[in-house]
Amino acid sequence: LPMAENGMTVVGMDISELMLRQAVEASKRNGSHCHTCFLLADGDDLPFADNSFDRVMTYGVLHHLPNPKHSCMEFQRVLSPGGVYLGSENHESPLRPLFDLSMKFLPLWQEKAGAEPLISKAKLEAWHADADVQIEERYGVFLPPHFFNLLGARLAYTCMIVTDAVMNALPVVRKAGGLIVYEVRSRGR
Repeated sequence: LPMAENGMTVVGMDISELMLRQAVEASKRNGSHCHTCFLLADGDDLPFADNSFDRVMTYGVLHHLPNPKHSCMEFQRVLSPGGVYLGSENHESPLRPLFDLSMKFLPLWQEKAGAEPLISKAKLEAWHADADVQIEERYGVFLPPHFFNLLGARLAYTCMIVTDAVMNALPVVRKAGGLIVYEVRSRGR
């Protein structure tokens, strides 16, 4: 919605009618509804022509899909030459067992993941092996969400920014964040 507020045309899609209704209502509330369109659709079979978009963005989507490689190829198919696919996913981090232990004793949410519950740069590279792309990644969220939930929203955000900056500056733990944030840039066709 912030992109639509800035005048960009945004097409959102989900397989959940409830999520789509919430998105439509939010776009009406913030006045961006004239720049948005929401569709009930599946990430494995995008209902768009080739080269339809300059950007594709997913947030926590790949780890729910049954065939992430196919979905990544669909994202590349609908991107125009030179387009960019941006994403954020649960990372296959060496610190992941700490998060899993925390969730075992104090679950914050229930989630059903697909075939690939955790994503790594190696997996992203394998899924895009048939595409002419460049992948850049960074890592974030080095502390369990349980810690951040103890803080108010503003303090939690500040703490996350600081800990991400510190941890990303340390070569030994730089790639240990709980999230992988990536940019897959098409080199053209």
